[in-house]
Amino acid sequence: MLSAYSQNISIYEYDSSSAPVSRISVNQVQIPLAFHIKNMDSIFVYDDKLMEMVLLDNKFDIVSKVSLINNENIKDLSWTFKYPQYVPHTVNEMLEREGKLIFPGQYIWTLPDSLTRKFKFASVIDMDHSNVKYIHKYPYELYGHNYMWDEPMFTTAYYDMMPGNNRLVYSFPVSHDLFIYDLDADSVKAVYGGSNFAASIRSMDRAEFKQSKIPQEYIYQTACTTDLYGGIIYDKYRDVYYRFIRKALPGKGVRLRWENKPVAVVIMDKEFNYLGETEIGNMNEYYPDNAFVTREGLNIEYVDPADVEEKFLWFKIFSPKDI
Repeated sequence: MLSAYSQNISIYEYDSSSAPVSRISVNQVQIPLAFHIKNMDSIFVYDDKLMEMVLLDNKFDIVSKVSLINNENIKDLSWTFKYPQYVPHTVNEMLEREGKLIFPGQYIWTLPDSLTRKFKFASVIDMDHSNVKYIHKYPYELYGHNYMWDEPMFTTAYYDMMPGNNRLVYSFPVSHDLFIYDLDADSVKAVYGGSNFAASIRSMDRAEFKQSKIPQEYIYQTACTTDLYGGIIYDKYRDVYYRFIRKALPGKGVRLRWENKPVAVVIMDKEFNYLGETEIGNMNEYYPDNAFVTREGLNIEYVDPADVEEKFLWFKIFSPKDI
């Protein structure tokens, strides 16, 4: 677990609630936001302040750095039109393939139509040769056509590696479909992977407003009253996929709060055939972006209302059963 506050990566025994068994200091990284431990002599840490991937050795000293914006001036925000930004979560962990790190990011705001067919949101980082290759474009049918998705929660590219390690499956919040991208080619394939209870998802409409900027309150209401998908996670122990959905709140008669959105888990087999889904609670109780699979099942962060001091990081385990 990475604590940006203490600037440590704490390593715990999964079956124990005791103190960490060891810690990795990342205090030489200005804003550590994500990490990948290849081994204790190759610790990769993403620095969000400088947009760099940093390699630490077993003494936690910096061995090398690679710019994720091609060494451009970070204060000149023109780089945001060319390179992704990163909002990493546990469900979007860095992946390693053939000695390279795969680190998908996103375009933060509404993607201009002129960029939709050329902006690449995923990075493949080769630390040995200090270079970065950018891959994978947003599906035009979702983010082209001058559609308005003017909030990072709409443009997140949730992903996981598929068995075989040569394809990634992406879950975009605004689509019932899943999108399968090849890591060695430009091919992409859409497959249905939605909830049986979700409604249509429509882009925001700028034409409703006289001003050029969409009001923040309207964006918030849209997010609350729209079914939005979350992480896609492959369970190698059960050979199934889990996909989170944050279900829509009714648009009338309630005070809209993002935290009140119900959270459900959609289960699919390895061919993405629908197996079922379960509503587990709402976002006051669960944080579905902090989830991972173990032999026991799908671990999902749980906010215990009795733990008012937040001394513990709690998880509940979702384990599918045949019915």
